[in-house]
Amino acid sequence: MAAPRIVPSRWVDDSFVPRGRSDYSDQLYGYGWWIRELAGQQVFYAWGFGGQYIFVVPSQQLVIVTTSSTAVGEERRAHRRTILDLVEQLIIAPLT
Repeated sequence: MAAPRIVPSRWVDDSFVPRGRSDYSDQLYGYGWWIRELAGQQVFYAWGFGGQYIFVVPSQQLVIVTTSSTAVGEERRAHRRTILDLVEQLIIAPLT
């Protein structure tokens, strides 16, 4: 028996297509996903408050979820970069 689908697979594929670009960071985004390259792989990620992320790396059939401090204050940009670096260097790069 097939598992029930919440959304059509076509919609998931379409959600990964760039639909716009941030005026602040020039970062691409689709339907709810930010889009960037990490370790040479195209990565789609949902970005929540603090360091809450869901990363999807289709080429590796990989999903990575992070959680971290919600009290990052003024250092939030460095905090975000640290999470991206850890995911890129310690998870994605060794797999590619």
